[in-house]
Amino acid sequence: MQKQVKTTLEMVTAAVRSWDGIEAITYIPSEDDIFDPYFFIRFDVYTRNGIPPEETRLQAFHFAGGFESSPFHQKDRFLVNDLPVRVDYKTVGEIPASDNTDAVTRFLSREEGTYPMFRIAESHILYSNGDWFSRLQHSLSHINESVWNVLQDFFLLRMEHHLSDFGAAVYRNDPIFQKTALAGFIRGMASTLFAINRRFEPSSRGLHRQLYQLADLPEGFEGRFQVLLENDLSPEQQLEIADMITKGILHLTEARAIH
Repeated sequence: MQKQVKTTLEMVTAAVRSWDGIEAITYIPSEDDIFDPYFFIRFDVYTRNGIPPEETRLQAFHFAGGFESSPFHQKDRFLVNDLPVRVDYKTVGEIPASDNTDAVTRFLSREEGTYPMFRIAESHILYSNGDWFSRLQHSLSHINESVWNVLQDFFLLRMEHHLSDFGAAVYRNDPIFQKTALAGFIRGMASTLFAINRRFEPSSRGLHRQLYQLADLPEGFEGRFQVLLENDLSPEQQLEIADMITKGILHLTEARAIH
């Protein structure tokens, strides 16, 4: 298993590192077995000069099968020895300095949470043209409290907005908006709790695995959240529990502010 993964890492890195302007190539080791449906190998490629056209990339990944490229995002997907691979391309200039509160907040406002920072902080470096990426990782491990407080408040407001939307959808008996608003509430709730704990949040696949491991959670959170996820609740019951979770998180933030 590890040999297959290692070979794939080496092949993709060798294909990409020679492109013009490549600053760093990184990946996050998966905790899942290669036969698990959650498993895939994700590369983050940081570049200063953009990326080659799709045809050039397809030729570079000549060893891959099932090549797909997104017309809207700088991403490629393919298979290497039946292992699913995803390559995300990022421009160095897009990444904000960790001590610039406004820039970090603007950057993350386009995202679902702090997952982009998680990917940087938890990545292993496969190739680096200098020390830019290692310095970036170091800066993320020393984010000051003012940045965390801004992120915490930002995600808390986002969570409350989704809760309000969910309440409106329940009142109007709108089943589609109920689902989307509740999903947004859960994501905003997770972002808030990770920010309160001064941790970057994982992808949606990893939330259930890591959420309950956070040191500071509202009293009774685990039981309430498990009930919220049950399918046999009415929308009105879900709204009541979501409101209780929100109040618990607000009490937690107030208690932390006092200390």
